[in-house]
Amino acid sequence: MCPSGVFEAGVCSPCHKQCKADMCVGPGPGDCADMPAGCVGVYSGGNCTTECSDLEILVPTGECVCNGYADTDGSCKPCHEGCDGCYGPGPGECNQCSSFRKGATCVSECGTEETPGLNNECLPCHPQCSRGGVGFSGCEIPGDAGQCGCFSTNQALCDRQAKCRNYDDAGRCSAACSLDRPYTIDCAINSGLGLCANSVDKMCVSQCPPFLPLYNDTRPSPTMRPSMPQLCVAACAELGSAYTVVLADANGPARCVNVELDIRQFEIDAAADNNAEASTSLGDNATFVVVVAIVAAVVVLVFLYVCLNTCCAQKEQQVITSPADPTPWASPAPASSPYATTQNDTYSPRPLTTQLSSHSFQGGAMNTSGNSYSNGLSALGEDSMMGMTDSVLFQPHESTKL
Repeated sequence: MCPSGVFEAGVCSPCHKQCKADMCVGPGPGDCADMPAGCVGVYSGGNCTTECSDLEILVPTGECVCNGYADTDGSCKPCHEGCDGCYGPGPGECNQCSSFRKGATCVSECGTEETPGLNNECLPCHPQCSRGGVGFSGCEIPGDAGQCGCFSTNQALCDRQAKCRNYDDAGRCSAACSLDRPYTIDCAINSGLGLCANSVDKMCVSQCPPFLPLYNDTRPSPTMRPSMPQLCVAACAELGSAYTVVLADANGPARCVNVELDIRQFEIDAAADNNAEASTSLGDNATFVVVVAIVAAVVVLVFLYVCLNTCCAQKEQQVITSPADPTPWASPAPASSPYATTQNDTYSPRPLTTQLSSHSFQGGAMNTSGNSYSNGLSALGEDSMMGMTDSVLFQPHESTKL
């Protein structure tokens, strides 16, 4: 038995130098006994060695473990740069993030409009905070308009950076100034003012300071409230050649007015007034046409109603009456006679007034309205005369005497 080392092929050979004395079963670095405790250095990949590889980290047991992920062939592969341990190659396959986390993904830094929140998660700044820039964001605490400002691991990048996107209104970033602070001071060009210390924002103030006595009148018309905060300036020329000084109302500062804008606004107002008058005129005309149409429709309906009533009344009154008798006239019942009688259709259906003053057949003659009949009538006898009644020709509307 070898006192130190290993006996092999009848020869006593020493252990590998990475094995502790008398703790090996063979001559190689992988033959050390009781690994990793039997290793002089560290245990990595089945062998005792001096140090871990770049893809490994040393754990307290003296073993090097993969600091990436095991590939399909069992080899250790590196993680994404944003990962602190991983189970795959992507930024969304990290065990933990080495820097910041954005959702389920690890990133090296947050966006310019984000800042790290709890657990280094990137969260958005308030919408009125500065947009930030390369290497810095626009807020220190996410979602708070009162916590806007440059945030960076390199504070040198935050020098002379605005914290608000629009206006700084009493320490809070806002889209517009409040009603009790309608004027603004541009600290980017008035850095000497105490209010503007270490700031390049537009500050909302209740009145313009004495060294900035004028303001940019941004009202659409003199009778309206300002459409945006009005900038305090030392001279109207700072706003452009089109601006001129106009005295303000009593107890108010002088204002700078854009003359060209006022002229254009006057033209717009005049055009709007003309359009309003035209619209009113068109509306009146349309109303008149509607009224006329309604009246015409009513007249037509009344006319039709009167015509229908008149026609119905005439039809009801079409009953023939006798001139002498107001009661409706009807043909007299036929006389009782053994002979059939017929009415002569050529005569008007008006009643004939017949007066029989006398009738005699003296000498065989009958006088009828001055007409003489022959004596031969007497030979016909009484019965024959009765049969001749219907053959006598009557004249309409005349009296007949027998």
